[in-house]
Amino acid sequence: MNLPSYEYIAGFFDGEGNISVKAKTGRQPQVVLNITQKRRRVLDLIRQRLISDDITCGQVNVKGVDIHYMQIGNSLSVERFLELVKPYLIVNREECERALTVLSNRDTSRDKFTSDKLRTIKALLDKGVPTKEVAVTIGMDRSYLYRLRRKFNLTLA
Repeated sequence: MNLPSYEYIAGFFDGEGNISVKAKTGRQPQVVLNITQKRRRVLDLIRQRLISDDITCGQVNVKGVDIHYMQIGNSLSVERFLELVKPYLIVNREECERALTVLSNRDTSRDKFTSDKLRTIKALLDKGVPTKEVAVTIGMDRSYLYRLRRKFNLTLA
């Protein structure tokens, strides 16, 4: 089966999707995308397309009686999705541009690790590179790297 094009996804998102910015005091704003639809199959196809393009999105869930929804909350995935559909948006175009502005102004030093970033960190630490230099190299603050050492079983220098 053919997966939907981004032109189709943009049109669908214009009619059935929304963009919300969640802001809590003392924290960075988070942009979340939601798409709602009665027919689950449409969301399943869109989800398959997004996953095939390395866009992380949640499962298709049920809300109420026979209403399905899908959410994209990972900042990098939200940004990638919006960049891909932006040229074709009509209704959500202004919200899209505002969301991209919010995302471009965020502090990326605390973004979740990608497997490539984790491999880079481990390789640098294995070579004996001091923690401060590793933090600078990967673009994150050193205190955050220290807090993650247990989670990823890192030996910090």
